[in-house]
Amino acid sequence: QASAMAANLPGERMIAMRDDSATSAAAPGREMAEDRFRAMAAAHGGDLATWPRGTRAPARALLRRRPELVAVLAAQVADG
Repeated sequence: QASAMAANLPGERMIAMRDDSATSAAAPGREMAEDRFRAMAAAHGGDLATWPRGTRAPARALLRRRPELVAVLAAQVADG
């Protein structure tokens, strides 16, 4: 059962973040570092559904803690 969260940024299209696990909360210790998050966004784009499976839950955990990083995803979508 997948859940979805979305961030609607002014001037940007909707960015969907889909769960790739049974729960939306990442396991302890599975949060991604910001530099890794930025590198993954640059490599895989602004849609977390296109990121490698093992990176999505840690990225979502980081986004819950640092919601301002949604702008990194939005920039990738805009550049896309």
